[in-house]
Amino acid sequence: MRVTGAISEPLDATEISRLTRFLRAHKDSFALALARIPHRDVRREFVHWVEGFCQEQERTLRMPQVDRAGLSPVAAWRLIAEPTSPGSVTLLTGMDSAFQNPDGEMLSLLNRQRERIAEILPGPVLLVLGDAAMDRFLVEAPDLADWRAATFELRSSVGTRAAILFEAGDLQPPKSTSL
Repeated sequence: MRVTGAISEPLDATEISRLTRFLRAHKDSFALALARIPHRDVRREFVHWVEGFCQEQERTLRMPQVDRAGLSPVAAWRLIAEPTSPGSVTLLTGMDSAFQNPDGEMLSLLNRQRERIAEILPGPVLLVLGDAAMDRFLVEAPDLADWRAATFELRSSVGTRAAILFEAGDLQPPKSTSL
C-alpha cells in the first residue's frame, strides 16, 4: 500500500521516506523514533502526516492527551502503561518541558524501564522533541536512545524558517529605497 498523502513544504521528503520505512518495518514490534522537530508549525504538519499515514495503513494512532508541562515520573508511567493493540503507532508530543526539568527523574525512569516499555507498547513510538529536550534525552537516557531507536531530523524549509523569524521579530523585511 502506498502512502498518498501530500507532503507539504515544511517536511523533508527524505526524512519522511525514512520514517515511512521505519513505521512499516516495526508494525508489530516496539521501536522508538526520536523526531527532532524544533518548530511548532513543522510539528503540526508532522502530526497531520502521521494521522494520514495511520489512516491509509489502517493502523491505530494513539496520541495521549495530557498536560505534560509538569508531568511527574509517575504520571509519565501511567501515560506509557495504557494498553495498546499490536501495530498501533503511539505519538508523544509536548514532552519538552517534562524532559528539561534539571531536578526531574523522568529520563532516568524511562531509561531504566526500556524493556518494560517495549512489552507494553507493541508498535512504534514517535517521540517528538525540540533541540534542547532532544539533546538532554540523548545525554540522560542514552540506553533508551540507542536501544531499538532511530533519529529523524525534521527542519523547516528556508521559506518557513524566514516566516518563523518574521513572526518572532528576529528578521526584518528589506527596507525599500527611493531615489
